[in-house]
Order: sequence, then C-alpha cells, then structure tokens
Amino acid sequence: NDPSADHALGQRVLREHVASVYSTYGVSTLTHMAFVVVFGSIIYSQLKDPSLLFWLAGLLMADIYVFFTPRWTPSRPVRESAYWARKISRVVTLVSMVTAVVPWLIVPHNNLPMTSLLMAVIVGSCARAAQSLWPLKPALFGYTMPMSLGMITALAWQGDGLHLFLAAAGAAYLLLTLYAGIGQHKLLTESLMLRFENEALAARLGEQIAATERASEEKTRFLGTASHDLRQPLHAIALFGAALENELR
Repeated sequence: NDPSADHALGQRVLREHVASVYSTYGVSTLTHMAFVVVFGSIIYSQLKDPSLLFWLAGLLMADIYVFFTPRWTPSRPVRESAYWARKISRVVTLVSMVTAVVPWLIVPHNNLPMTSLLMAVIVGSCARAAQSLWPLKPALFGYTMPMSLGMITALAWQGDGLHLFLAAAGAAYLLLTLYAGIGQHKLLTESLMLRFENEALAARLGEQIAATERASEEKTRFLGTASHDLRQPLHAIALFGAALENELR
C-alpha cells in the first residue's frame, strides 16, 4: 500500500467524523444548558443544599465556554481535522468532569427519589451523547466515563446493598455503552473507508476510460489520414496501369 494514499484516506475519514460530531454542536450545547437549569432547579428545590448552586454555576460556565469557543466549520482544511477532533474531545471531557461532581452532592442525602432521578439523567445523557460521539472514540470515552464513574463511585461509597446494586448496574451500563460505541465507531470508519476507496476506484476507472477513448480517437484519425494518403498513390498507379494497357493494345 502507498503510505501517502493511506494517510490521505485516513485524513478524509477523520474529517467526516469531525463533521458528524460538530453538526449538532450549537443545538446540543444550548439544549444542555437549558436542561442543566431545569434539572438543577428541581434538585435544589428538593435538597436545599447550597453547594448545588455552586455546581450549577460551574456547569453553566463550562457550557458557555463550550458554546463560544471557536469550533470546526466545513471551510477548515482537511489537515486540521486532528486538531478539531482533539479539541471537541477535550471540551466534552470538561463538561463531563464538572457533571461528575453532582452525584457526590446528591447521593449522600440518602434521598432515593433524587438518586433515581440522577441515575436516569446520567444514563439518558450518556445514551444520547454516545450516539453523536460514536465517530470520535476519545470524545465518546471523555464524555461517558467521568460522569458515569462519578455516579458509580458515589453510589458504591454508601456501602449498603441497594447502593452497591445501583453502582453495579451503572458500571454494567457504562461497559455496554462503551462496547456498543466502539463497535459503531468501527462500522462508521469501515463504511467511510469503503466509500472513499470506491470513489477513488471510480475516478481511476473514469481516467482509464477517458484515456481509452482518446486512444481510440487518435487511432481513428490516424487510420483516416493513412487511408487518404494511401489512396492517392494507389489511384495514380491505377491510372498509370490503365494508360499502359491502352498503349499495349
């Protein structure tokens, strides 16, 4: 295989992955901000813990940074795809790490309804984000692992049977999510590589067809010119032969 061709193919695949992740960047960030406000308000109204307000402010600040930081656009050159892939991975990891604090603020209250709501929110958030982050494995791991591990460790720290069971369920869900995400990433990458390879083959085939057509046209022109040039002396020979025949008679 040609290393330069493989590198170019890898760059094209990475660019498609980056484009897929950034396609919902703005809408997802605004939706997350609105959800954080609603969820934080519900939790604070039930637990009355002032530390939740500091967490809410921190997460909103992270979301504002995410929304206003420079982002990838289709006008960006292909060679910058790796940079933007690393940037979005760092951004979603930051949001996840801030979110990972909240289980330690909620679970110790021993409020089972709020703990259940927290688990539902984190599981749903991981499931929704995992689908949009499948194209970039670092972003997938960076978003799902910190918040999930924050929830799992906060539950396990309580030490009783119910919380340990919930922690085990959360760990199993995290493993299944990552396993499915890795599989989907592999399928997406293979399908993109196959698509670009087929496009390259089609382009080369088109070039070969064009070259064959040009060769055929050149052959036709050559034969036309050669037949014209050959007909003139043959016609002269025929006329000379006819004249000789008349003389012999």
